[in-house]
Amino acid sequence: MAASNDSTLKSFIDAINGQQLQDLMDQFCLDSGSGANAVPTVGLTNRQGPMFVGRAAIQTLFGQLFKSFQNMVWTATALRLKEGNVIGIELDVTGRHDREWFQGDPFGSPPFSQIQQGNIDPHPGNRRTMNIPAFAVFTFDGSANCLVQNLALYFDRYKLMDQLAPIGFGTIDLPQGSHPHSADGPFRAAGGKRVTITLD
Repeated sequence: MAASNDSTLKSFIDAINGQQLQDLMDQFCLDSGSGANAVPTVGLTNRQGPMFVGRAAIQTLFGQLFKSFQNMVWTATALRLKEGNVIGIELDVTGRHDREWFQGDPFGSPPFSQIQQGNIDPHPGNRRTMNIPAFAVFTFDGSANCLVQNLALYFDRYKLMDQLAPIGFGTIDLPQGSHPHSADGPFRAAGGKRVTITLD
């Protein structure tokens, strides 16, 4: 069967849900080394541009994602955009928080990186879970193989933190410059069960 953007998208979701890293990487185009669209990129709710540029960085991203959420599932709930080589879908993303996320540079991302391994319950049955809506925009490379050139994934990282902040987790920090009060210090969580941020 000839490749299509739809079939690549299906293979991508299947690889995510099966935590098959090599199968997932097979859905991305190669690093070609020249031009504006030289390498595949992935951005996580970052309007300043993709955070993961090139196959090596993307493999690092999904390798960590599969470690942090060992039973993660992406469930497509609605097709919202289909034009040319772009497909946008709504998702429900679920999974149990098993390992810490990236810590520090270059890939650490607030507020989720503030949860360290010592904050995660060692017993799998007691670990916290996520269930968040997301929107994924796939841009395909236009080749006969219909490979992914860019993935932009939009989700509420503070809702994620709200669900995963462990009991007794005291504070979170807003990203510097994200809000007029982000330099004023940490924002206190309600008993580690809910992260509440008040914006004026």
